[in-house]
Amino acid sequence: NNQSTVIIDEAEKYSFRDDRNADILGVLIGGYQKWKSVSKSSKENGGDWTPKHFYTYSPKAFASIRQIEDTLSDRCIVLNLKRSMNAKEKLSISDKYEAIVDTRDQIYCWSLENAEGVFNSGKGLKLEMQGRQRDVWRPIFALANYIGEGLLDKMLSLSEDRWTQRRLQDDERNREKTLLWAIIECMKYYQRWKILDPD
Repeated sequence: NNQSTVIIDEAEKYSFRDDRNADILGVLIGGYQKWKSVSKSSKENGGDWTPKHFYTYSPKAFASIRQIEDTLSDRCIVLNLKRSMNAKEKLSISDKYEAIVDTRDQIYCWSLENAEGVFNSGKGLKLEMQGRQRDVWRPIFALANYIGEGLLDKMLSLSEDRWTQRRLQDDERNREKTLLWAIIECMKYYQRWKILDPD
């Protein structure tokens, strides 16, 4: 039940079109829900292979230059970054390593000290959103509500903006699919017409 943080680069290569990635995607897709698990065969102490449940819930981050699988993207909070065109502006992590480590340690200590308060602050939240959107954003809202200073309202606004962008992207893809389907049907009709009436 190791709940280590999972960080994956080049996440666009994980696709259901490749059968080799099906198991990995199954773990990632269900990993945003507590108590979610996958069943895998495990052989321990030289015995027989037996099914065993492995919990998949843990923090995860993906980096990708292209759109990742819709079923995975739908369970993420997507942040779109712009590629820097100026080599001088690029940040080298090694240059800021000590500061990054110090920040990580402070966040870890703060999390241990305030975990119960953050958890309790999320219990009384009344959210209008439903389904997966609520599940994905609830931890962020609980944290924002605990910190205060108007952060919750900002996170609610951000979540709505992100969800609206997601719906618009889905609508655009659906329009493209509809247009492609219409073109294919027209071509089929045209081919039948040519066979029946070559003149």
